[in-house]
Amino acid sequence: MLRWHKLIFLAVVLLTTPLLAHEDALDPKADPRLEKMVSIFQTPAPLSAVVKALSTQSGVLLTTERSISEYRAILVADERPLHEVMRKLAEAFGFSWERKGKEGEPPVYMLVQPPADAGREAAELREMERLADEIWRYAAAQAAKWAPAGTKEVEARMEELHKTFEARLKEGKMSRAEVVSILREASAVSASQQPWRRAATLALVSLSPARVRQLREGNIQQVTGDALPPEALKQILEEWREVEKPAPPAPIRPEEPDTPEIRTEKPYQSQQWNNVEVWLFPDPASGNIKALVYFISPGTRMGGAQVHEVTPSPWDLHIMMNGLLRGMIEPRLPESPLFQKATKAAEFKRNTNDYLIDPTGTELAHFARANRIPLAAEWYPFSLGGMPGVRAVHAVASWGQVMMQLRDYSAELAVSGDWVLVRSFARAVARRTNIPHAQIAKWLLKPQAEGNLTLDDYAEIAFLHERQRENLDATSQRLMARILEGGSLITAVSKMERNPRVMFALQAYALLNASQKRALLNGQPVPLTAMPRQAAARVQIAAALPDTSAQSPSLSPDETAQMALVMQTEREEWELIDWSQVPEEMREVGAFRPWLENLSPEERAKVVKKVPTLRIMLNLTDGDRVVMLAYITTIQM
Repeated sequence: MLRWHKLIFLAVVLLTTPLLAHEDALDPKADPRLEKMVSIFQTPAPLSAVVKALSTQSGVLLTTERSISEYRAILVADERPLHEVMRKLAEAFGFSWERKGKEGEPPVYMLVQPPADAGREAAELREMERLADEIWRYAAAQAAKWAPAGTKEVEARMEELHKTFEARLKEGKMSRAEVVSILREASAVSASQQPWRRAATLALVSLSPARVRQLREGNIQQVTGDALPPEALKQILEEWREVEKPAPPAPIRPEEPDTPEIRTEKPYQSQQWNNVEVWLFPDPASGNIKALVYFISPGTRMGGAQVHEVTPSPWDLHIMMNGLLRGMIEPRLPESPLFQKATKAAEFKRNTNDYLIDPTGTELAHFARANRIPLAAEWYPFSLGGMPGVRAVHAVASWGQVMMQLRDYSAELAVSGDWVLVRSFARAVARRTNIPHAQIAKWLLKPQAEGNLTLDDYAEIAFLHERQRENLDATSQRLMARILEGGSLITAVSKMERNPRVMFALQAYALLNASQKRALLNGQPVPLTAMPRQAAARVQIAAALPDTSAQSPSLSPDETAQMALVMQTEREEWELIDWSQVPEEMREVGAFRPWLENLSPEERAKVVKKVPTLRIMLNLTDGDRVVMLAYITTIQM
């Protein structure tokens, strides 16, 4: 909630009118305060924080448009005029400054995103969504034509695509049309080779335009085998039977040497498959469509072991196309004497929280400062291109090394005067699928509770793109390696990867209205029929997926339709370490425990804090049966 003085300030800013007396909003002749020399060293942070730091140092009131306040930035400058630093920061993003205020009062400067810029981003996203649709429709057409006799031909086609792809990548001169063609063909081959994806692709293409529209709006669509081409359906079922066929079991040895005969298991007998059922649903994190496929025989529901991607993600498509079109296999430095100067690696502590959360961005900021190069960067450490957080980041000593690291972030270097600018290829994508850095810091760096999550934290993580979850997992593991004691973040992320039931159950919880959440927290059941459709559908998907627990069988959608969701809790106590009370030399894994055990009870009480936690279980019930969908442990601060 905004404090009262912030609300007053916001009202003043909104009610003031722009000062249009000068075409240049940052004209130092009109406002001599802009000539003030400032120095700033800002590792990755929200734009609002960067602008606030400049405002505090200069005494000039600076702010950001609310819609861009969480965009990420790096800013490094030493004794530069304020107006110059402001210009370069705006230039890195393609933004502009507006001067506002009342006559006779010092002006206020607001960083804004020009409408034309926002329009271009929206148009790019629409184009990516159009291309994603074009690719899956082409894949569907090829999947419908697939025949067993064409397997070798398909494999040869994939090899041909691979060779073309590699050759054009090395040249770094792929056209947009070539990229689309290769991605389209590869998607078609993939859809043809995998029986479950073929079924899902054909189910999607069988939908009417109205049902596709409903699907895009978040409504789950069910498609039965009757809607699929009979010949393709037959091939899918035959191949699925072969895929699912287990290896014959080894003979069971006698328990006693004198047992007269050896018992053996009966060989696997394939069942007579007669139908397919596909559930299609949109994935809000990646923007694509996924499917849960059932292969049904009389009295038995099979398949659905995994959730499969059907359409390409517009965000991944955007990243791939921009990366390939710019020849990112061999990134090149811009032609500038600035990058020919001798440079050195920065020396700084690499065990800080900033470095653990975003090593590449922090390394870049320190490198610029060590070499006295002013730098402004548009920075999205959790973009969907590549897996930057998984690889260790080493100290960089040259701009060439910086360039290689930026490749993984879909970013490039540019020169503006004697400044270095970092610009993102994937700005629209990163903003559409944004994880505010402050949110990640909240998950990872809670005071006295690093990595321990509330139920709402879990629900937010459940909506992340899978690559973002993997990146978050890698970051949390680096952090946990330093603070030694567990936290629940690693468990939370890895559990979602191992058991999609957890993810879908948490997404369902997040989609409930406030009164339904309160009911669950009070142990009251919430019927699926009373839930928002998207929430109820996710509960049903969670129930249909197989679970690692024998006490939690998978159920069909029909079996769950009239059930209710209920939450149960078990209270526990955890010990959390106050690391500010631990000497630096005792924070190593081998030294910490012996040191802690030798403390007196009074000294230990300063270091170890007992906090209540809840083991939360989300269950489905019809009064008799109870099916656990997910269980998590959340800290109560």
